[in-house]
Amino acid sequence: MSEICRFEDRWYRLALPELSEPRTLVLALHGLGQSVGVRSVFRGLHFPSLSSLEEFGDSVQWGTAFPAGNWRNWERTDLPFLASLMPHLRSEHRLERIILAGFSDGAWLCHWLLREHSELFEGALIHSGQFPEELRGRVNARNRVPVLLAAGQQEGPVITADFRAAAEQYAREGHAVHTWSGPGGHEWDVGVNGWMHHIFESIRSSVQSGTCEEANTRPGDTV
Repeated sequence: MSEICRFEDRWYRLALPELSEPRTLVLALHGLGQSVGVRSVFRGLHFPSLSSLEEFGDSVQWGTAFPAGNWRNWERTDLPFLASLMPHLRSEHRLERIILAGFSDGAWLCHWLLREHSELFEGALIHSGQFPEELRGRVNARNRVPVLLAAGQQEGPVITADFRAAAEQYAREGHAVHTWSGPGGHEWDVGVNGWMHHIFESIRSSVQSGTCEEANTRPGDTV
């Protein structure tokens, strides 16, 4: 069951099932023009429905939060709000892990959050987003966190090129990089939900066993 919550002068959609340990929440950033309200007449514009992240979170006992961008898009001016929201959510709900998940415009903003605020979350799934020109050559994130990059095999040339450039850049800078290539075009591939869960649970297991997580890509998953 989801609810609409307010924080500062903004609102977000929150779903918290009985969380498993470690208590994990996916902070999901919608694409351009998409909504995150309780419901939407147009499923294709309703990011919680489009991504199925909320239902998937229920099945694996992960929470989900869907912040709303101003005018249904994201700008760098949204970074302070999200940087304040993450510690609030972590404290309010006793979270041990926050994982970013962004699609398209939201994926673009994930790159900036990695640059400016990587100390606030434990990893990021960046799905079909452009790689900001300003970050090419050096993202220089404060913390090295796992970066999951996803794109469809039918994406346009810009997203395809940016997918490759981002994977190479984050790997050079010491992040653990994992890639996913789905069969579709510019759309959220619900298959990444289970993939994301597998990656982060594997990382947790490796940390518990003392195995160091190394940068890698999933064999064969290139665009």
